Amino acid sequence: MNATISLLLTSATWSVDDFELAIGSIPDYRWGKGDHRFVPEGLHLGGFRPESYAEFDLFDGAEVPLTDALQSCVSELARLSYLFAGVRESGGSSVLRICRSVAESDSGDIPDELRQDLQNLGLDVFFGIRAVVVKTDGVDPGSAANITAIKSFVRALVTADDAPGTSLTVCVKYRGDRSVYEGWAPPRADLIGKDCLGDPGFGPGPVMYSDIEWLCVPAVPRPPRVLENHSKKYSALLATCMAIPGVTTTEDEITFVPHSKNDRLLAISGD
Repeated sequence: MNATISLLLTSATWSVDDFELAIGSIPDYRWGKGDHRFVPEGLHLGGFRPESYAEFDLFDGAEVPLTDALQSCVSELARLSYLFAGVRESGGSSVLRICRSVAESDSGDIPDELRQDLQNLGLDVFFGIRAVVVKTDGVDPGSAANITAIKSFVRALVTADDAPGTSLTVCVKYRGDRSVYEGWAPPRADLIGKDCLGDPGFGPGPVMYSDIEWLCVPAVPRPPRVLENHSKKYSALLATCMAIPGVTTTEDEITFVPHSKNDRLLAISGD
């Protein structure tokens, strides 16, 4: 059985830090209460997250019986029954998600006894079909055209933010990372290097341009914030970035994707 098994935790009172501390590892995908609402593919949903969410990948793709993989997960997660109980008492959820390929979606059902063991831990079980993404654009993220567009957008950010008042918030999605990170506009134009944005980039540390999947600047930053001159900075960015390839705008945000994405999602569903 070729499958992925993930632990999904959601709570309005437990934080992502609480989840990390209890489990002892960093989630593969997460957001915090109050974060801007995004989906992994980059679509901005508007508003703010009412709860924390963390997704931990427990098992991925080895050719072993599904029951064996799940039994191993039960053994590993038994120590966390207090966490799952606390999350449920808070009104949140603890879900074990099992995703299989389309060809295997009707096979490998788990025994009732094993399912009961999972439920006894305080876990709900969800079965889904693995998503298959086919790359069709063939675009090199490190190409000269992409790097030029990214640097143009970053320069527009620096110029618009170069005034007293609240700094522009920048939400960043990196390639190969399902999470979205919230930082701020770079403080100086001299940080814009040939291949990377120097430290501090969008938050601590340098950022390689080729690692950027998309950037988004919300019209209203995450609260609570003092919004001194923020609307003027946002308007300045809006006026200067419209001609940059890959920029789109709505009433909620300015989004920049370095190149058009033509990936096709072939299959994803759940029971």
